[in-house]
Amino acid sequence: MRTLGARFTIMRRRFSLILVLPSVPPPPPQAPPVPQAGIAVFEDVNYGGRRLTFVADQRNLRNTVLDNRVSSLAIAAGEIWEVCDGGDFTGDCQTFTDAEPDLLRLRWNDRISSLRRLRRPAPPRIVDLELFAGTNYTGQRVVLTEDVRDLRSV
Repeated sequence: MRTLGARFTIMRRRFSLILVLPSVPPPPPQAPPVPQAGIAVFEDVNYGGRRLTFVADQRNLRNTVLDNRVSSLAIAAGEIWEVCDGGDFTGDCQTFTDAEPDLLRLRWNDRISSLRRLRRPAPPRIVDLELFAGTNYTGQRVVLTEDVRDLRSV
C-alpha cells in the first residue's frame, strides 16, 4: 500500500487497484422560489427542472408536462394547498403550507395528479381608529374609518 499525498491512497492486491478519493459534500439546497400567489411545482428536487405555477385548482394534471413528475414545490405565503395522487382530488392526499425541496423524503415524489387550494391568505384587516378629546377615553369620541390627511378636518 502506498499513500500519494493527502488526496488518495492506492492499494494493490492481486492485480486489482482500488482508488479511494475524499468525499465531496453535496451542494446546499437552493432557496425556494416562492410564488406571489398559488403553488409552484418543479420537475426536479431543490426546485430544479421544469416549473409550473397554478393559482386555481387543478382537477387533473394529465394535460400538463408535470403529471406524476413533481419532485419539489413552493407555496405562496399564507396559502394552504392539498395535493392528491389521483385525478379529481382522489386517492392519497397531503396538505402543504410551505416549500418542500424534496418530495421523495415524504414519499410524494412523482405522484401528484391533482392539486387544490384549501385556503387563501386572509385579506388585510381594516381597522377603525377611535379618537377621544379627553384622557382615559373620555370626552368627545370620533371614529375614523378611512384615511384622514389632516386631523383638524374631523
